Amino acid sequence: MENSTNGARDETVEIEENKPPRLLTILTVIGAIACVGIVLIYVSFFFSAGQTISSSTADWGTFGDYLGGTLNPILSFLALIALLFTIKLQLNELRISRQELRYTRSELAGSKRALEEQNRKAEKDIFIQVFFNIFKELQTERKKHVTQMSTYSGLLQELEDRLKGAKDNTKRLEIIKSTLDNGGGTQRCRVRVTMNYLNLLLSHIIFHWNNTGDIAEPPECKLLTRTLLDMLSPEEKMLVFYIGFDPEFTELRSNYKKLNLYSDFKPDPNHQAHFNALKDS
Repeated sequence: MENSTNGARDETVEIEENKPPRLLTILTVIGAIACVGIVLIYVSFFFSAGQTISSSTADWGTFGDYLGGTLNPILSFLALIALLFTIKLQLNELRISRQELRYTRSELAGSKRALEEQNRKAEKDIFIQVFFNIFKELQTERKKHVTQMSTYSGLLQELEDRLKGAKDNTKRLEIIKSTLDNGGGTQRCRVRVTMNYLNLLLSHIIFHWNNTGDIAEPPECKLLTRTLLDMLSPEEKMLVFYIGFDPEFTELRSNYKKLNLYSDFKPDPNHQAHFNALKDS
């Protein structure tokens, strides 16, 4: 379809460009015929009246006035016609130039859209590749610590015991911080690497989301977020919530809120009251 359109366009341009030369040729022939015809008419009357060629300059002047008076209007008329066709030619060329400019703009716009689409696809592929590279490191790190799940359970049990007497959020936050720092931070150090990897992945997802310029979360971000959450155990998810109140992991908590990950989170019943009290703080 595009090739046929281009072919028709080229044919139209060629026809428009060929018209003026033919018309100018016709006008030239008409002018020449008029000149010759007028001279022949004068000569025929001249000889039919038995006249001879005069040697008087006055007679030749009269003859010149005759030719000038007869030919000048015709030539002026033909010159006017030629001028009008020249203007028409220029208008046609201007119209063709505008058409070509529109076609060029359209082609450039199409090329720009295609290039932008390629760039978006390349950025998406890189985003996914980087995510799974970090995700693989996180999985490897989790496998190294075979006792890490018991560490999570121990921390959550201690938090549960100590938070039983907490009635306000200020007290709850003090208990959370002191529990995570208990014993010189030994327990906290065991989960720090995992939490940092988790925060890095969430930050990577949010960075890609911001680069897309979309208001809603892109499908690829939702898919990878779900992949990440499916890997985490219930104990890890609960600990992510608590550790987000540690000053070192405020970004992790902020990322969770940005991705709205607390909306479908179902905490352990023993931690439900503390979760409800702290989730919006």
